[in-house]
Amino acid sequence: MSQSAFNPRGGVLSVELLRENRAKERLVNRSGNFAIQEADALETMTLRFRKPEVPEGKAVFVYVVHGGRVNGKLADSIIADKDGVFEIAFQAGPHSGNYPVVVRYGGAEEVLEFWVGGRPTDGKREVMRAMEVAK
Repeated sequence: MSQSAFNPRGGVLSVELLRENRAKERLVNRSGNFAIQEADALETMTLRFRKPEVPEGKAVFVYVVHGGRVNGKLADSIIADKDGVFEIAFQAGPHSGNYPVVVRYGGAEEVLEFWVGGRPTDGKREVMRAMEVAK
């Protein structure tokens, strides 16, 4: 293992979501899977992560996939403190849809998903596909 690499095995990545209205939520991590979180278009929130296995001073890479911003950018490298805590400001995108946030540390990745707007059910998706085919 190189000097900059570390082993993230063990423990659980915990996430606390702090919304602009000061509401706090602790997100449940089930084997690296978090429930989809609803968000308003362009809503900004703080995501506070804790992974005790990340050594103090090590960088954690956080990026968005379908838009949105992490600390005002598409990606950012965050330094963990002595307790393995690091935080970002996440801003959802302006359009309806899915906004995944990926956290990468020591070769492992975990994903949090935010959804803006009404989530279509499978039935609605089928209706939309049928309408597109009919055009």
